[in-house]
Amino acid sequence: MDFERGIWQTSLDGDVNRVRKLLHKGRDPNSRDGSGYTALEDYASRSSHGEVCQLLLEQGADVNAQKRSGKVSLVHRAAYSGHMSVVNLFIKYGADPRLCDSDGQIPLHKVTMKLMLKKLRKGVLRLLVKLDSSLVKVKDNNGRYLLTWYPRKNLPC
Repeated sequence: MDFERGIWQTSLDGDVNRVRKLLHKGRDPNSRDGSGYTALEDYASRSSHGEVCQLLLEQGADVNAQKRSGKVSLVHRAAYSGHMSVVNLFIKYGADPRLCDSDGQIPLHKVTMKLMLKKLRKGVLRLLVKLDSSLVKVKDNNGRYLLTWYPRKNLPC
């Protein structure tokens, strides 16, 4: 019941007016639900609700928040999901594209894995490489890096 009334469900639904009202009543944009997720971290960003994401960021949501388990960041999630506009928004608000998850992977690794599954537009990959070309040299905990999965000659950027 708390989830249904909370900021998390309204963020998942993309109801920016209701989110605004909840924030105005004093809801913390960084509060976590029973599973440890914030409204921005797993609900608004996962559903690509850019307007809700921006509102939460304007109200102090942590753009570099990481999930407690797995240490997945907002940019990891948005990049893997192919939400280019949300990735751009997070970068604008200071998201760190070098944050590693518990596997030592940065968001660029997530984009590359999704590309390998042929389910993601290449725009997010281009965006992250353009932001910092040295990201292609970041290795995960298994010693793999972007070029392990996606040879340089096939990079779409």
